[in-house]
Amino acid sequence: LFDNLNKSSEEAATEKSPIVLSSIVSEKSLQQYENITHRISQVFADIQKGNSTDALMTIANIICQYVTTTPCVMGYTLRQDLKNTHHEKLINHSMSVAIISGKIAKLLGYSSDKLQIIVLGALLHDIGKTKLPDHIANTTSFIRPEDEKLYQSHVHVGYDLIKSLNLPREVTLIVVQHHEYHDGSGFPLHIKTEKIHPYAQIVAFADMFDGLVHENSELPNFFDIRSRLITNGANKISPPIIDVFDRYLNDFIFNINVELSDGRTAEVIYTHPSYMSFVVRTTDGDFIDLSKDKTVFIKKTFL
Repeated sequence: LFDNLNKSSEEAATEKSPIVLSSIVSEKSLQQYENITHRISQVFADIQKGNSTDALMTIANIICQYVTTTPCVMGYTLRQDLKNTHHEKLINHSMSVAIISGKIAKLLGYSSDKLQIIVLGALLHDIGKTKLPDHIANTTSFIRPEDEKLYQSHVHVGYDLIKSLNLPREVTLIVVQHHEYHDGSGFPLHIKTEKIHPYAQIVAFADMFDGLVHENSELPNFFDIRSRLITNGANKISPPIIDVFDRYLNDFIFNINVELSDGRTAEVIYTHPSYMSFVVRTTDGDFIDLSKDKTVFIKKTFL
């Protein structure tokens, strides 16, 4: 196995460099990203004022184009250099969830028309947070029950903000149901999978993933996130959504550079197809099968 891995990793090294964020997202692309988020901010402001806006569909179309034509579109969601005001966090989160939702929808084989609706709903899923105090909107851990109740009200507030915009019914369902989970543990209605619209299930997963990616200011550890998504999401998200995104994430993290728990730097060169573990090659040329060597684990991801 290791002989084959050594050969394949050497071949891959000539074709594919380790993932670097600056190579995933060019400066020009980052500027385009900034332009789109600025437009989203303007749209949110218009909606809060009760104004309908045609720009929503234009933005959704642009994101759909990115999702369908940009191989490393996930790079847009990984940025850790984002500004930290409540409004800016919300806008960037909305953009990221739209990208992730669109990617999942594409992987699941949805048509371009359905993809557009899913992206549109993902853009608006948290718009109700624009009416919440910053200290409530920016956390999901609450000491006081009344604070948690206020946080959960962003779903109803979001519905009130968009109900007069003449949007597709599925967009409204995404806004209302994006915190409903497979096992009925979500809110506000505590409904289970059979009553949750499939589009809302996609956005719920994307929302969960982006929350883990931006849990702190460090670059995300995809291996930890992947484990948590599969473990914690098993009872919350429809399995086909988890499976298709896990396969995509698996391809995304191949050849990625990591720091091991013993301080060594290594590269992921193989993923076990049937269970969540990897083979890595250290900078010294040593191969470590993490499914067998339980004394070492991936501590940090380098992008």
